[in-house]
Amino acid sequence: MGTPRPDQIAICYVGAQAAGSPLTTYTCGTGSTTSNVVTTAAISNPAGAIAIFKGNITSALQGYACHLRGASGGGVETYKPLPAAPASGDQVLVWMVGSNRSTTEVMGLTVGGVQPEITAVAGANITGVSISYASWLLGAGTLTVTYTASTTSLAIHMGSDSDGAAVDVSTGGTFAIYDASGDAYITVTVAPASLPATDQTDTWTLAAPTGTVIPDYEGAETHPTLGGKVRYRAEVFANLADLDTAMAANVYPYWPAGTATTVATGESLGLTAGSFDATDASDWLASGWVLNTTKNDCRPFTRSGNTLTCRAVDWVILTGNGTTAATIGATLTGSSSGATAVVVASRAGQAICKSLSGTFTTSDTAGAVGTVSAVQVGFRGYTAVAWEAGDAIVPMPEIDIAADTGTISTVASETQIPADVTFSTPTAAVPLVIGNVAANTSVAIWMREWILDGATAADGKNADNTYAWS
Repeated sequence: MGTPRPDQIAICYVGAQAAGSPLTTYTCGTGSTTSNVVTTAAISNPAGAIAIFKGNITSALQGYACHLRGASGGGVETYKPLPAAPASGDQVLVWMVGSNRSTTEVMGLTVGGVQPEITAVAGANITGVSISYASWLLGAGTLTVTYTASTTSLAIHMGSDSDGAAVDVSTGGTFAIYDASGDAYITVTVAPASLPATDQTDTWTLAAPTGTVIPDYEGAETHPTLGGKVRYRAEVFANLADLDTAMAANVYPYWPAGTATTVATGESLGLTAGSFDATDASDWLASGWVLNTTKNDCRPFTRSGNTLTCRAVDWVILTGNGTTAATIGATLTGSSSGATAVVVASRAGQAICKSLSGTFTTSDTAGAVGTVSAVQVGFRGYTAVAWEAGDAIVPMPEIDIAADTGTISTVASETQIPADVTFSTPTAAVPLVIGNVAANTSVAIWMREWILDGATAADGKNADNTYAWS
């Protein structure tokens, strides 16, 4: 990792708060339940927002994240039950749909089961020190923090590694303490008067949080007939350094476990629902997305042994010359072909649709999409084709990403397609190139989730992105 230092790069939420401000914190009032959160100030445009509870009073809510459905009964309804009813005075961060960069960073690792950005973590032995952030680059495992009294310094290491460079904290304030790699760090706040008189150590278990970007896919979103959605969210790669440019910045999403393999001998898959055997998918997850790198196509799958079962390809992207966005849930009908499909995401001149019946053509006019200029049948921007034996396949991420190098595209809802960005699923070997990011500037990275009708509702989807620069 080059300059700027990792603690000078912030990955921040994008939302509806004022630009350069933290995500808005709301305070719970009386009358909240496990499915309805009453706040002392109304939450504007709550539909599609994500709530992240601080747990400042109700500890069971600390770091818990969920989607908000909309206003209901004097509060906001949650998509899924909370682990406990919020008490009066409980605080909650609300990440609403918007296009302004916040100063709230996307959550790092948990420290001793606590999300330190929400509740700072203090150890039992090194008094006067609290941890407010743990870098993802530290990885899951045991963190040891060492205080040396003679030099008034802190150092850290993971597991059995050696300590990183010790940092003099005698002046007090906020410090980044790096491990021996020079890349991974924790952020601490130090009160010098409370530091111990003797050498001390504290240890914590670090773990990856789940659901702080994609809390879940709810049953209402995955219902066989009512479900189906394409959701858009953005985060920002912000260079907070005063002088240094982050050179050749790049990013790729989390790729799930599973060894690359092939479609087994004698097997194939068409565009209708079907199953095929992989040569060896024994270490794949039970369900997810599979990318055919030979055919440049993807499908959702469920797995039993080496057998992958895939649904029919019945989603389509229609592009045309329309000047308004198609209404979510509207049925588009091709004027010439008679083909139909139901809108799940849209912008002026484009609609992503489920429940495709028939074949749209460029001879069609299709509602708000206008005169159709392009028809792409498939999932996640891939064109569906037949698969055959020997095709190379690999599990793929839950999300696609895109860089928005200009002003962050303005979206009014989570299902509005951001303009002028191109989504892909880059890898660690071939990441998405962001480019040079000058000091005190930022670039938005859009994330796209395809939530299929008839899929299985699930908690804690992984939407972590890995950034690098030189």
